[in-house]
Amino acid sequence: MLNPGVRLNRYSRLALPIAAQALLSLGQIGVTLVGSTYLSPEGWGRLAVLLSVFFVGAGFVRGFGALPVVIYLSGDPERARAARRAAVLLTVVAVGPASVAIAIVGAGVGTAASGFSLAAALVAYSLYDTTRSVEMSSLRYGRVLTVDAVVMVVLAGLCAVGTLPGVDAAAALPLAMFVAYGVGAAALALLGRPTGSWSVATFLVEYRRDIPFLAIDGVLLGTTMSAVVIVLGASTSLAAAGAFRSCATLVAGPLQMLQTGLSPIIIRSLRSRALGERSRGPRSATTPVAGTFRVRLRSLTFPVVIAASAVTAGLLWGWTATAVEPLVTDTVHVAVLSDAAPYSVVACLLASALWTSTVFSTFQRYRRSNAELTALRVITLACSLTILVAVPSDVAVPLRLVAATAPWLVLPALHAALRWAPVSRRL
Repeated sequence: MLNPGVRLNRYSRLALPIAAQALLSLGQIGVTLVGSTYLSPEGWGRLAVLLSVFFVGAGFVRGFGALPVVIYLSGDPERARAARRAAVLLTVVAVGPASVAIAIVGAGVGTAASGFSLAAALVAYSLYDTTRSVEMSSLRYGRVLTVDAVVMVVLAGLCAVGTLPGVDAAAALPLAMFVAYGVGAAALALLGRPTGSWSVATFLVEYRRDIPFLAIDGVLLGTTMSAVVIVLGASTSLAAAGAFRSCATLVAGPLQMLQTGLSPIIIRSLRSRALGERSRGPRSATTPVAGTFRVRLRSLTFPVVIAASAVTAGLLWGWTATAVEPLVTDTVHVAVLSDAAPYSVVACLLASALWTSTVFSTFQRYRRSNAELTALRVITLACSLTILVAVPSDVAVPLRLVAATAPWLVLPALHAALRWAPVSRRL
């Protein structure tokens, strides 16, 4: 029987990262609520486009510093902390072109000031995300939770400024993001120093083959929701596109928050299992095929259970949101929730599907080449958008979205089953 102190420690390691992600995600929900409420539909549309570019850019930048640390160093505090300086410097290099892209898009949609502010916010967010990923990989969840709470308070307070009479929310919200994430990055940078430090050259020698593919992968995942919104707008209506975007943030957002909070734990478990599998040695010529099949089945069980649980949770979350929405809107009269309600189930299902595809790709990243996994991601995204376009427009939008979600559920799982291989010696 486990000692109560051990059980408490296990529970805290599960709860703290979820709580930290909850605080971080609440800020984005606040930005959406203030923007959609206090800006005109056209003004919110412009800012929503910029926010889409912001998160695509953030996904790209993550591949240079945050993702290599999370995927390959999670659960190894000494090496994760030693890699912090190099990861931050590479983040600074990568965030430059990404922030310029946001500024250009801002000028293109007629809101240059917001574009420049969000470009600066991307720099602050990326530095915050990288240092935060190092701390999460080092198992310093309490520290991350504390800083996330500070970030949430600062972001919420500054977002509230956007609701004041005479204040332009389109200018106030990006500025709030810049200040809040800058505070978070500074706080994490000042809290403790690693005992050793990798050079950028050392980091690149270790992960130069991974960085391009992780950056592309981040862009593809970040693009998915935005691409669905764009296709819906072009093939159905701007109203449907806007409603789905609001639903993805306000209804599916908390579910994504929970999933993202669990990600460090899942990744650490996948990595630990892969290391354990590799330590038992590769299959020799004398190992029977049945033995290899059992190893494959045993290693696949964990990601399959996680995927099935995520899909079940997504469906339950969406159905609950659909049932609760009338009660909420009758009480607080939030019109944007009424518009989003028809998409609740499918938005949550898509969010879960994207997360399970990441679980399977992380599982395979210890077994297959990055090029193969990137090709799979491109094929999956292409199939999803092709289905969304190909399904006749007279079919109900939620049903079209369910069909477009199917590739994200099926293809990564099939790839993991059919292209399973022993763990690479490089891990």
